[in-house]
Amino acid sequence: MGDPEGSRPKSSSGAGRLGWRTLLSFGLPALPLTVVGVPLVLLVVPLYAQDLGISAASVALVFALARLFDGVIDPAVGMLSDRFSSRFGRRRPWVVLGTPVLVTGIWLVFLPGATSSAAYLMASLVTLYLGWSLVILPYAAWGAELSGDYRERTRITTVRQVFLMLGTVAAVVIQAIPAQMGHPGTAAAMSLLGITAMIAIPVAILVLVTQVPEPRVTVAGGHLAWRDGIRLIAGNAPFRRLLGAYFLNAAGGAATSSLFVFYVTHVLRAPDQVPLFLLSYFAAGILGAPLWVWLARHHDKHRVWIGSMLWACAWFACVPLLGPEHAQLYLLVVVATGISLGADYSLPASMNADVIDLDTAQSGKVRTGLFIALWEMASKAAQALGVAVALPLVASFGFAPASQENTPAALQALSITYALVPALLALCSVWLMWRFPLGAVAHAGVQARLTALRSPPPAA
Repeated sequence: MGDPEGSRPKSSSGAGRLGWRTLLSFGLPALPLTVVGVPLVLLVVPLYAQDLGISAASVALVFALARLFDGVIDPAVGMLSDRFSSRFGRRRPWVVLGTPVLVTGIWLVFLPGATSSAAYLMASLVTLYLGWSLVILPYAAWGAELSGDYRERTRITTVRQVFLMLGTVAAVVIQAIPAQMGHPGTAAAMSLLGITAMIAIPVAILVLVTQVPEPRVTVAGGHLAWRDGIRLIAGNAPFRRLLGAYFLNAAGGAATSSLFVFYVTHVLRAPDQVPLFLLSYFAAGILGAPLWVWLARHHDKHRVWIGSMLWACAWFACVPLLGPEHAQLYLLVVVATGISLGADYSLPASMNADVIDLDTAQSGKVRTGLFIALWEMASKAAQALGVAVALPLVASFGFAPASQENTPAALQALSITYALVPALLALCSVWLMWRFPLGAVAHAGVQARLTALRSPPPAA
């Protein structure tokens, strides 16, 4: 668990490729962590608002307050992990510390007693979110620092995101098992998911901290004050451009996700095929991941991401033309857009590590954790915005999820919002990324400046 000099990956200096054992060990925790993340979005509200009898308004208020806490804790954890140093590494101790907190939060949220309260839910969510931040932020920063190589970073983020997609598939499958065994209901599904995650997460973290080296990242100088750091980050033009593009594209994805079941149920009239479409989408994402790694090896990453977004937009443009007789054609759209999922998951995160390098070269300070915290905050805000815009928008056109007699105009509005609004946001992301300045050649210059910063001064 130490950080001996010989254990550093060769690519930490910007060259070489990581071995598959290191890559797989690093990506593994994303699988059980996603098993927690999926039901946290889809099942926790029904569990507490329906099964446990807490009012929907109280549950919504608790989630809003817990998210506010989450928004405060993220940058604090990011900055602390940047400033921390030990013989076991900078990120590793935080991941280890956060694991029991996260497991405790999962136990409290996923396996409540027969009766519960809003206060119980609040305390449970705060515990879970705290553990989540303590694990996820240093884990993501660790990945950004694992290699300084422009191409290798795409391999790292892609492997992690493949495990994330596998975790999503696993969550869908696991939550269906209790009903198949004669125990229907949200509570049974949540219990099985929680128990699975509480066992799998510590095992995956143990593999991570024992099998993945943590590069010793040092540059001259100390730490900047919070305000000075934010000012320099705000002055990082490539980061602003990348974060804006990522935010818009993620908000569009969240809008699509929030309307997916409604679209399949009311427009295609194929609710029984929801699991098939979901599994096909993520399977296509997993199988398509090597394509984006290969393309990013031969072209600038932002160009490859632009291509993937345009590909998805072209397919989504067909969706408003589909109806109840077109379920099989929709499956083709699902598979085609699913292929681009690997690019959306891996390439922006890989480019974020590149703009962090630029900040380090300009400031002489290592602030990977703070950058990752801001990235996570943007991701959460995009998720919230996508849902907050999509659902009221379709409702304003008269669409009612509980009704089986929605008007043709309401269903058309649902189709357009589901497909074209996210496509328009993706096109805005394409516009932002079109002149992204930090390609392979520019990043090589940044790496040269970092090498000079990390080299000891010549002897007098």
